[in-house]
Amino acid sequence: MPHKRLAIKLKSYGIDGQLLKWIENFLRNRTQRVFVEGKHSSPANVTSGVPQGSVVGPTLFIMYINDMPEVVTSTIRLYADDAKLYRVINSQQDEATLQSDLHALHSWSTKWLLRFHPEKCKMMRLSTSTHNHLPVYNMHSNSGMVALAWSTREKDLGVLVDSKLTFSEEISCRIKKANTIMGVIRRTFTYLDQKIFLCLYCSMVRPHLEYASSVWSPMWRKEVTAIERVQRRATRQIPGFSGLTYEERLRKLNLPTLYFRRLRGDMVETFKILTHKYDIDETEFFELDASSRTRGHDLKLRKYAASTARRLNSYSYRVVNAWNSLPQTIVQAPSTNSFKNRLDAFWADHPAKFDPNCFLKACATK
Repeated sequence: MPHKRLAIKLKSYGIDGQLLKWIENFLRNRTQRVFVEGKHSSPANVTSGVPQGSVVGPTLFIMYINDMPEVVTSTIRLYADDAKLYRVINSQQDEATLQSDLHALHSWSTKWLLRFHPEKCKMMRLSTSTHNHLPVYNMHSNSGMVALAWSTREKDLGVLVDSKLTFSEEISCRIKKANTIMGVIRRTFTYLDQKIFLCLYCSMVRPHLEYASSVWSPMWRKEVTAIERVQRRATRQIPGFSGLTYEERLRKLNLPTLYFRRLRGDMVETFKILTHKYDIDETEFFELDASSRTRGHDLKLRKYAASTARRLNSYSYRVVNAWNSLPQTIVQAPSTNSFKNRLDAFWADHPAKFDPNCFLKACATK
């Protein structure tokens, strides 16, 4: 972020006067040098960027790139210094439009001296089609035009997304990571009582099995079983628990099944979306069912027909039945924490909470 261009951006947002001078004084007259084995280079002036670790740094960067979506017609999503550009491709005109947007982004980056790295950019087609046509998309680089490489899987915000949205490899990686950490715990602690186990497992192991589960929630019974097996094996490590059944161990620890935890997480995410806790349009996920306002709560969702197992397992489809079955008192909770507490009380005797066989009935049989 060149400082002079940053000042232009800030002025366009109405930031001027003493506040702008304060920001400029915060950034200017800084130098940097490199130390290697006790020797250092000559000081060099810093004419771009913000001090690392500063409070205002991320905000200034967001303001610097905030107008980037205005130069493209396709949808673009920005997170920190990553950008995702996408659109539905139904014709050669759509392909041409996407390529035109890539050129527009290059023009923007040239104007504002914030270059992209074509070598790090990848193309991915999200489709179950077996059609092999992969158009060539180009992006400008220092050495000229570069053809962007196609990829079948990429990690996005910590989730491995594949081109067919199966998330099978993502699930396998999460299971492997959780088992690895559980192995470290077994080798490190010679004794695990219930309290220590719950503290270590819930803080170090289970988060790997739950992060972004609304996105990659398993579709097949074998995947659900494989994920649950991590917790099944982990609970055997507590002295005196190896002779108990898995359900008995869960009840004694008051530790719900991972399937129940994912179901609860889906309800929390749905509540946040429908009550505008997120800055997103809920119609991108759901449509309210106006025909059923006389029964249940007034935020019931409409359910559409689905012809594939992948569609049946998609977030916006799989949450409908559970969400519509909630009473009005829970859906109208004043806050997210209140919703969680009311939901936990309502689902205190949920059949899937401790029963290791109940959740398998809801899964595809593969």
